[in-house]
Amino acid sequence: MDLKKSFITHIQTSNLIPAQSTVLVAVSGGRDSMALLHALNSLQEKFKFTLNAGHVNHRLRKTSNADAAFVQKQCEEWGIPFLSKT
Repeated sequence: MDLKKSFITHIQTSNLIPAQSTVLVAVSGGRDSMALLHALNSLQEKFKFTLNAGHVNHRLRKTSNADAAFVQKQCEEWGIPFLSKT
């Protein structure tokens, strides 16, 4: 079974995302959280949910501001509401 089918099956069997729900994904800008955001974005219509992205910039690394800007830009391109705190 491929990864996307496995992900969909897990969502369905676990009832992780009920229809009409709102999902807030914590996104750091790293590969894993961006992959999750992309996967969930592609499934919004199938599961009938609203997707939002949240990012917290703790300013612990020199690249923290760039990470926040990257996530915000990607959310804008994908039409995902973006929430950010510093």
